[in-house]
Amino acid sequence: PQGEADDDDDDEQKLMLDELAWRTHKVLLEEQNEKRFQKALRSKPLKLSYRQAKKWVQANLGAETQEEFEDLVLNGNLRTPYVPKDPKRYYTDVGTWLGWEDFLLGKPT
Repeated sequence: PQGEADDDDDDEQKLMLDELAWRTHKVLLEEQNEKRFQKALRSKPLKLSYRQAKKWVQANLGAETQEEFEDLVLNGNLRTPYVPKDPKRYYTDVGTWLGWEDFLLGKPT
């Protein structure tokens, strides 16, 4: 009888420790998921491809020179996060920049 009570206590303690380990693991997974979710919320939006961005700019802004484009950006008229505010730098970095005339007017330089 005394040995059975000790075994029951040991079994109960093992179950409690297993439950605690499971809950701890669950909390760690939830924290990792929360960190990933917060990182996704902070990430910058993807930009359009060069071709798509130049089509959008030509259809919506009507800028014919780099200076006109930069003025529109400074005045808050570039109302999409998908077109970079500095397209020359962005598309040069990704290797697709063809020049302001091509970007704004569709004429390769």
